[in-house]
Amino acid sequence: MKAAKVGKKVNGPETRIFELAERSDQMGTKYAYFFGSGKADGQGNSSDLLGGKEANLAEMARMGVSVPPGFTIITNACNIYLGNQSYPKELEAKYEVEISKVILL
Repeated sequence: MKAAKVGKKVNGPETRIFELAERSDQMGTKYAYFFGSGKADGQGNSSDLLGGKEANLAEMARMGVSVPPGFTIITNACNIYLGNQSYPKELEAKYEVEISKVILL
């Protein structure tokens, strides 16, 4: 999902989505996984990481099924919250990136 792999420069919301995705990848642990518009960060066999619904939505998006864009926060982030009563510090920035990708589509 990196803009550098695209043959021609894309202008508009798509360019911003690529920039946000690259920034999110550079932040360390990936706490949120995007799906929609024929793309998905997760896969159908990732239910332990993403939960069953997200894994299935990701797989459907990869297959070209019309899936509204969205994202899932990984199950480990939920476990961290339950154990500490607070989310990982990095989660807020990553959440904002994923929300931006959904809004721009």
